[in-house]
Amino acid sequence: MSNTDKHYVSEDESAGYASPVLDIIAAFSISALSIWIMIESISLKVPGALTTAPGLLPFITAGMLLIMAIVLGIAAMRRQRSGLGSATLDIPGELPRTILLILILVVYVSALGVLEFSSDLELGSFNMQITAFEPISIVVLTTILRIFWTSILWHCLLVSILWISFLSFTFQSLMKIPMPG
Repeated sequence: MSNTDKHYVSEDESAGYASPVLDIIAAFSISALSIWIMIESISLKVPGALTTAPGLLPFITAGMLLIMAIVLGIAAMRRQRSGLGSATLDIPGELPRTILLILILVVYVSALGVLEFSSDLELGSFNMQITAFEPISIVVLTTILRIFWTSILWHCLLVSILWISFLSFTFQSLMKIPMPG
């Protein structure tokens, strides 16, 4: 990468480095997550020897991730100081939609945790339990498809109803696993 090439395009392996500022933000975020996971894994009870501790693998994995995040941060700061990187964030155009998707998923998981109801659906010999999972998932999936796929609402709604019904039937009837909600 030359000193004049300061525009960061993508995560493509041939595109060069990401913006140093974005790498520093990623390094801090990943470090914080790793440290949190390490603290939580230490707090798990150890039923026997240390080698059988349930928090051992998460602790090791988070430790490795922390080391990689530190190396990423150091490399990004060196690129920033040497003038190889731009001081701008160089935010990708898809970022608002990505943030919107994250917010939709947080609301979805929260709604599944808060809303609870159950109703039996009987069609002849077919019996299925309808829980909060089905309507919440249909609404959320329809919203996501409308934003990221097509603006034709009935296409999104049809795909959502068919897919969520298939998932619910597969888990409840074939695998005998109840749906959340």
